[in-house]
Amino acid sequence: MENKVIGVYVVDDHPILREGVKTILSKIDDAEFVGEASSGQEVLDKLSEIDCDVMLLDISMPGMTGIELLDHLKGKKPEMAILMLSFHSGKYFADLCLKSGALGYLSKASAPSELDAAIHAVAQGNIFVGSDNPWWWK
Repeated sequence: MENKVIGVYVVDDHPILREGVKTILSKIDDAEFVGEASSGQEVLDKLSEIDCDVMLLDISMPGMTGIELLDHLKGKKPEMAILMLSFHSGKYFADLCLKSGALGYLSKASAPSELDAAIHAVAQGNIFVGSDNPWWWK
């Protein structure tokens, strides 16, 4: 049986980050970039057209924050696996995201291999917290 390709949608207000994630995804055999947005409002405007297995969602965006968007998404598409991306590392933000319904939390300082592992974990419905937050697993 062939593995399903994981469709990944990227939401971040920084174009260079979105391009970097696209490059990383192009090197993962069973994951593919399926779309992008630069703001929470753009996601809500296109939500009926968005078909993905995993959404990578920036926590800090102008206008609607990633946490606010996460709340909307969990109400409208509860089955969507959300992996939060942030330049913040630390218990507060990871806990907030996980309690709000995200399945994962990863620092933007993480290695590309960790993004690969995180995408696969949340696509399978598992919780993933990046290695720069070792306190979380205790």
